[in-house]
Amino acid sequence: MGSRDILKRSLKWAVTGASVLSGRGLFYGRSPAYRIINYHKVEPVPHTSHGTSSRDFQEHVRYLSDHINVIPVTTMADLIARCVAPKETTIALTFDDGYSEISEEVAETLSTCSIPATFFIITGVVDGFVRMPGAFAGWPKLRELKRAGFGIGSHTVSHRSLAMLDLNEVEHELSESKRRITEELGTPPDGLAYPYGTVRDFSSAVGTLAARVGYEFALTAIHGPNEPGVDLFTLRRVTVTAGDGRRSFALLCAGHLDSWRYVDHFGYKFQRTSVR
Repeated sequence: MGSRDILKRSLKWAVTGASVLSGRGLFYGRSPAYRIINYHKVEPVPHTSHGTSSRDFQEHVRYLSDHINVIPVTTMADLIARCVAPKETTIALTFDDGYSEISEEVAETLSTCSIPATFFIITGVVDGFVRMPGAFAGWPKLRELKRAGFGIGSHTVSHRSLAMLDLNEVEHELSESKRRITEELGTPPDGLAYPYGTVRDFSSAVGTLAARVGYEFALTAIHGPNEPGVDLFTLRRVTVTAGDGRRSFALLCAGHLDSWRYVDHFGYKFQRTSVR
């Protein structure tokens, strides 16, 4: 990891530590909430801040199985839309980009503990005309995941920041991705995850267009819980990063990183250097 990733991680856990030491964690731990946990890569040794080690991931899944109510993100979106208050902390798992390991060790680990998850794929990458680093799951593997009960959602066609495009381009990114997933898997995508997902990567106009195209909800990368009745096209997530072991993961699930949303809102310019 580079110095920028190390600095971000240090700041992240300074926020978390302040939450624990201030006693606010007692409030979080006792307050039921809907939280959407997000992963990117799962690999033996993470090479970027968005990677999670295979060992840590297995620990996370065991923790969820033993302690947390985990439901599909589609179910959570429906409960939020109907203003149903959670009776306990409730987690949904999502994975962005569709790397090849989702159809191998990730799916196997989740299935062993009967944990549901939704994978958000970049259809242009799956179809082979958009190039991104890494290996990705193809349509045959994605069909297997669908048959196994996992959800498949849209991460657009080309993984470009939607707020940087004109609305005609946005409509193509959303409608074409939805069409390809429906065509290949037989059912529409389970929601949309905005590429990058910071406050500069989506807008109310993009959310309105996503609803018009036929998506039922959209996920951001802004940290925090989701209260019943919130806008379904600005749902928050909590991103797992390299080095988050079992204890760190438990703190994330309990809400100790919720204050990071202020960094997401006011410090987003420093969170990445590219808007491809």
